[in-house]
Amino acid sequence: MTGLPVGQVIYLDDLVDLKTVVVPAELAAAGVNPLPGHQTEVEKVMLAPHDHMRCWRRRDIPARLHYGSNPRVPKILCLADLGWTIATRATLARYGPLHGNHGYDPAEPDMAALFLAHGPAFRSGVTLPAFDNVDVYPLLAKLIGVRPARNDGHFSEVAGALK
Repeated sequence: MTGLPVGQVIYLDDLVDLKTVVVPAELAAAGVNPLPGHQTEVEKVMLAPHDHMRCWRRRDIPARLHYGSNPRVPKILCLADLGWTIATRATLARYGPLHGNHGYDPAEPDMAALFLAHGPAFRSGVTLPAFDNVDVYPLLAKLIGVRPARNDGHFSEVAGALK
C-alpha cells in the first residue's frame, strides 16, 4: 500500500475520447481496449511517453509483471508511477478522494507484502526469501490437493515452507 498525494492523477479523459475505448480497469494500473476502428489513434496516444505512467500493448507487457496471456488482459495496459492514479473523472467522482492504493509495480518497496503461514503442513520457524504473490496459488493448490490451473506462479519458490 502506498499513499496518494492529492492531485497526482492522470486523467484518461484528457488523453483519449472515452467514446472510442472501453476502460476495464483504473487506478494504479489502467486497461484500455480501443473500440473497432479506433485502435491506431488510441495506440498512438496511449503508447506515447507520458509523465508518471508507462503503457504497453498486451504482447509487450514485461513478463515480471505476471499478466500472462489471459484474454482478460486489456489490449493496452498502463501502469502509474508509485503514488499516482490513472482514472477517468467519472471514476474519481464516484470514489471521492483516494488516500492510498496498491497494484503498482511489484518491484516498488511499498508493494511488498508479508506472508505468514501456520498449520500442520508448514515447517516451524522457516523464513523464505522474498517471492512473488503469484507463487501463493500453486502453494494453496498443493495444500488442498488439487492440480492448479495454468498460472504464472512457481511452487518451487515456496516449497521450502512445507514439511
